[in-house]
Amino acid sequence: MKKNTLMLAVLVGIVLLGASIALADPPTDTGVLWSTITELQNNVADLQFDAESIWTAIAALQARDTDLQNQIDTIELTPGPVGPEGEQGPAGPQGETGPAGPQGETGPAGPQGEQGPQGEPGASLHLGDYQILEVADPTTEFYMNYAETDGFVMCTVYGLSDDSAFPWTTAVHGYVGPDFLPEHMEMIVASSSVPGYEGGWNYASITMPVKEGQYWALSWKCDTSRSDAVYLVWWPLSA
Repeated sequence: MKKNTLMLAVLVGIVLLGASIALADPPTDTGVLWSTITELQNNVADLQFDAESIWTAIAALQARDTDLQNQIDTIELTPGPVGPEGEQGPAGPQGETGPAGPQGETGPAGPQGEQGPQGEPGASLHLGDYQILEVADPTTEFYMNYAETDGFVMCTVYGLSDDSAFPWTTAVHGYVGPDFLPEHMEMIVASSSVPGYEGGWNYASITMPVKEGQYWALSWKCDTSRSDAVYLVWWPLSA
């Protein structure tokens, strides 16, 4: 439609141009007039041929553009080779510790293990020969010793009540400690006391264990006027 409109406009322009020329200077010779008209018609035919050639060329270019666009639209791009891996970047800051997960269920109990071999019999301990320890001065009311082995201390003290309103109380107490200082003897491991009665004898007795390397001590309250007021025995343990 555009092509026909353009050609019509060209023809009309040529005709009007020829008419204006003829009117401006009308030829007096009829042969010359027809020759001019024939020349104009030839020019119009040449212009028409050139216009058709142009439109043919335009159509060909449009067809090539369409075909090229189709090729572009349907082309399949092949990925190129993978490039080299870049250097690792610096480590980011430590994230906050997440909340503790839920407590898992307790797993099933494992199978019972085999019984181990029987151990060797331990050393047999027995009481050794007892030793009577002499208390040279009962009036000191205190005695201390050192245990070279495990053992037992047995102590008995004797008292005699008088006829007063306040009879004696016979008592004995046992202590152990880390050294020989009396102020460190803080652990009372045995104690016995017996109230006295008028006109008769009474006694108090204790037996206490002592470990090897410990110091042990005794204190008492009794009739210290008697030379045998304190009876003291050491029973060692031996393998």
